[in-house]
Amino acid sequence: FIGIDPGRRNGIGEVMPGYRGDVVPLPLLDEEAEHMLSVVARTHDQIETIAATYAIGDAVAIVAGPHAGERGLIRTVKHGELIVALIGAPTTFNIAIDPQHMRKLTPEETKIALQEKEEATKSVMQRKQDDDFQQDKEIVYGSASQEAQLRARREKKRNKKLATESHQDP
Repeated sequence: FIGIDPGRRNGIGEVMPGYRGDVVPLPLLDEEAEHMLSVVARTHDQIETIAATYAIGDAVAIVAGPHAGERGLIRTVKHGELIVALIGAPTTFNIAIDPQHMRKLTPEETKIALQEKEEATKSVMQRKQDDDFQQDKEIVYGSASQEAQLRARREKKRNKKLATESHQDP
């Protein structure tokens, strides 16, 4: 049964003053009940199939869809899909993937994928260090020009302020 309340209720469920209706229980139609039960059964079957094939932390390769060719680690299951953290790039992010679009990696493939991830991370860190060094170098060797630019900006501001004040003094 589903309760249908044609009346008006306040935020905590109490009937508002002046309302004289009651909740009227109505039976579900057979089609509605069958649909609800089939959704539950399908979801249960999907979760059992996923649980029999994959485990949290498994390394997988995505073989179909927009992320085909990527590799990742299974984080969790949500709505019949696996949430996978992609490991092919220096930064990881989670995406939902249909279990039919992936396969488990062998231990050798897993080792290679993790080494590639580590190398990509090292490469990014090295580039960041190089960029930081270059910026430090520019600050040290470019300090005279930066000071000149700062003086020029201050002078321009001061002139603008003086011009504004002179127009207001008539």
